[in-house]
Amino acid sequence: MSRSFQFRLLQFSALMLMFALLFSASGCKKKTPPPPPPPQGVTPPPPPPPSKPVINSFTAEPTSIEQNQSATLRWSVSNATDINIDQGVGAVQSEGTHAVQPNATTTYTLSARGPGGTDSRSVTVEVTTPPPPPPPPAPTNTRSSAQTINEDVKDIYFDYNKNDIRGDAQATLQTDADVLKPC
Repeated sequence: MSRSFQFRLLQFSALMLMFALLFSASGCKKKTPPPPPPPQGVTPPPPPPPSKPVINSFTAEPTSIEQNQSATLRWSVSNATDINIDQGVGAVQSEGTHAVQPNATTTYTLSARGPGGTDSRSVTVEVTTPPPPPPPPAPTNTRSSAQTINEDVKDIYFDYNKNDIRGDAQATLQTDADVLKPC
């Protein structure tokens, strides 16, 4: 064998060794062993129970209104699958608002149901009767000054050729003066 053939054989062997190492290093992955089986006679703990529904808040704003006014119900619920408000409101989302206009004092109950149980909370909207309207103003004198003078002022009479005020005319003059004062 010639030296150049030996040298080429050595190069070829080194190259093959390098490919083999590279191929084996890329193909090897460390396998994780499976978890050990549970000991005989011991049962695993049961899964935790589902969370109970929680009503975080349920309010009415304002809580007191007059007839024909409205109030706003506001709520927030978590861990529930079925949420309902009675008094005709019905099914609702987990958070929201709803305007109500009750005719009388009404209690609204929010019910939340889920796999973990139920929760409920109530709010009351008090309805008051508005105060009666004020009475109409007293009628005012709708007569004009000229009508008042023509209707309420009386004449007085003097004796012939005299300018003295008679006794019976003095009361009439006083009444006429009282009528003319507010004019």
